[in-house]
Amino acid sequence: MKIPASKVPAQVWADKARGRLSDLDSDDRKCLRRWESSKQVYRMNGTLWDELTLDDTAELPMSVFRKLPYDCIFVQRHDVSMVPVIEGKVHVEYDRAGYFCWVDEEGLNVGLLHTSVASVWGNGERHINPELSGSVTPIRIRLEDGVTIGEYLDMSKSTVHDVASAGADVLFGGAAKSLTDTIASDYAVGVVEQSGLRQLLGTLMYISSKEADVRTVYVPQKNQSRKSRQTDCTVHDVGFRIAPQLAEVRRVYEH
Repeated sequence: MKIPASKVPAQVWADKARGRLSDLDSDDRKCLRRWESSKQVYRMNGTLWDELTLDDTAELPMSVFRKLPYDCIFVQRHDVSMVPVIEGKVHVEYDRAGYFCWVDEEGLNVGLLHTSVASVWGNGERHINPELSGSVTPIRIRLEDGVTIGEYLDMSKSTVHDVASAGADVLFGGAAKSLTDTIASDYAVGVVEQSGLRQLLGTLMYISSKEADVRTVYVPQKNQSRKSRQTDCTVHDVGFRIAPQLAEVRRVYEH
């Protein structure tokens, strides 16, 4: 199987980031360094992605994420999510290509790769945010033994609330200055629910397990030139066997 570089969002982002290295902030630089050392892509099947969703009742400790299969991985999963800012008036549309993930002394680092971020008004007016489009939004997750996954997911809402209140003007421009505390709270809940974080944590647990349904579909050639049209990443497919079975069980159950 041949996989063009243009079909691997992580590589597309890394190639562009390398070309404007002096303009990258510290988070992007760190993400790029980690990515360059590994280049492992996990393409998620949509059915399995949904089935792996965790909720606030998950009792496993956050420390289960201290070990990933590689130094840095990219979980490739395309989603378009819409987070309301002012109900019926304006929402933010995130077009997301996937997640960079790595573990260091600070904990689990997640970089949400957004291909585009836009503010959409009730009348259909749409404004692309050039600063956030094609960027990686970092999330740092402390891996404490005494904190369960469910507790973290619940606490993350208050963290996003603080970020929304303090940095809203960066995200939404002048319109954000009218955000009330209630609106910021609603936005925080929306971000957590729409970020894919619940599915991502379930996915990381799954691909780190010994019985994971993962197959390697592409390994770059050792002497592959930099100008090759093929990706220079190792690509794995997740859920190629179990996803059709899950879909059939769901179909029968719903019928």
